[in-house]
Amino acid sequence: MPIELPNLDDRTYDDLVQEALSMIPTYAPEWTNHNPSDPGITLIELFAYLTEMLLYRQNRVTDDNLRMFLKLLNGPSWEQTRDLQEEVGLAVLGVRQRYRAVTCQDFEELAKEADSRIARTHCVPKRNLESDPLNQYGENPGHLSVIIVPGIAIAPQIFFFDGTYTNYTLTTQVNNETPLALNSAPEHFLYLGLTTTFGSVEFRFGTPGANYQLKIEYFNGSEWLEMTVELHSLTEQTSNWSENGLIQFNIPDNWEQIDINGTTGYWLRVSTETNPSQVAQVLRIQIQHNLKQVVKNYLEPRRLLTTAVHIVEPLYVKIRVQLTVFLNQDVPEAEVQSKALKTLQDFFDPLRGGTEGQGWPFGRNVYISEIYELLDGVSGVDYVKKNQEVETQEELDEVQLIDELASGEPERLIRNVKGELIGIQIKSHELVEAEIDLITVSPIKSEL
Repeated sequence: MPIELPNLDDRTYDDLVQEALSMIPTYAPEWTNHNPSDPGITLIELFAYLTEMLLYRQNRVTDDNLRMFLKLLNGPSWEQTRDLQEEVGLAVLGVRQRYRAVTCQDFEELAKEADSRIARTHCVPKRNLESDPLNQYGENPGHLSVIIVPGIAIAPQIFFFDGTYTNYTLTTQVNNETPLALNSAPEHFLYLGLTTTFGSVEFRFGTPGANYQLKIEYFNGSEWLEMTVELHSLTEQTSNWSENGLIQFNIPDNWEQIDINGTTGYWLRVSTETNPSQVAQVLRIQIQHNLKQVVKNYLEPRRLLTTAVHIVEPLYVKIRVQLTVFLNQDVPEAEVQSKALKTLQDFFDPLRGGTEGQGWPFGRNVYISEIYELLDGVSGVDYVKKNQEVETQEELDEVQLIDELASGEPERLIRNVKGELIGIQIKSHELVEAEIDLITVSPIKSEL
């Protein structure tokens, strides 16, 4: 049933005539003949008649009005190509589709639309998590951060090849203080890979190199091809590994996956065409997948002019779960331990964790009672208790905060009135990365 339109003015012809007659003594007191034969009364009745027609038109929306409204909704270039009511219906459906990002929900939904590889998003208003991930400076009005969680594992892999492969992945992804040597000859290769395509790599050097002439290649399914400025808009900001900076490029359309040292992914191969006079020593290599840039480009025309949008990846708080699990009689220890381990891993998983199985919620605290409940529900588990210090036999906390940054915030440890640890505080923009350490104990079988 259509909505009944309001009556913008409900005065009738008689109402208008009576209103005009009532105003004569105020504005023309010398006018005393109010009979219908008086020319002035005739004019009042004429104007009342015309006014009533205008009021009738005021309560009607004409086709021309509808066309103007449709141009406002669809843009000045819009032209009618079908029945007017059908055009109205299509315009209304179009307005229902989210385009402009105003609220946090708008940003979250639009960020997921930007790329099918994104599984979850989370919006944090009044925060710039790019420059202030630890919230040291408090609220930042006019700024907004959108956290994206890829639906596939995007784990960087870095291998150095000088005749044999050396895995540089971990040592170049953390705050490494020991520089690692890069290519010292043309036959050496630095392999940089992800499970998805990426568009830039950042280098931080302990010792910059000298006299390098870098060659950057990708695999097209059959051979390695060199990236160029002309074809891939290659931007080499490290000046051939002589200073810190980015190597950026447009992602090739024909980039294919290949297996390098047992790891399949999209790989770059970096070599030098000259013998360097000084070998570059790298502290950090950060492979930057293009998801953040894709989302930023998608949201840019949709944001309000006064809103600065920052696209970031999740900040994970690292914890260690350590418990002793006592098993029932005659159950396979390895199988039960595997089930218990998977139960906790799934619970903390960013994509399928949490009580709803939709991914660990941003900002949700970790409570020890839930861990006990999960383990007690595993088939074959009798009961669970705290681990003990080997030397002192003192009971250890079930959950330890092993994150270097978060461990400096004692308020994250939630304790009850007895001082017992009951949980770990997680902030609104954080997820959990759990290291699970379970000791399983099987009952001693009776020899009777």
